[in-house]
Amino acid sequence: MADTENLLIAKVIAEVDFIPLVEQKIDSEFFLDPQHRGVFEWMRVHWNRYAICPTRQALHREFPNYPLPETPRAPSLLTARAVARSFRC
Repeated sequence: MADTENLLIAKVIAEVDFIPLVEQKIDSEFFLDPQHRGVFEWMRVHWNRYAICPTRQALHREFPNYPLPETPRAPSLLTARAVARSFRC
């Protein structure tokens, strides 16, 4: 089962939209799992370098075994959950 961090990354990749993370000021410190943090850092570097969200294909080239589950949740709900969880630590 995917956790909130994985679902957030999967949703951003599915919608090819990194802007919700920028708007919510999500940074690598919000990702507690080292694997998700590494994927997010790569996504952030890609965003800063090319000004576009990486695609599913690009992510899988860089992280071939990273799971991208289907997620019907809105990015805003997932970012809110990530923010709330980060403050509990």
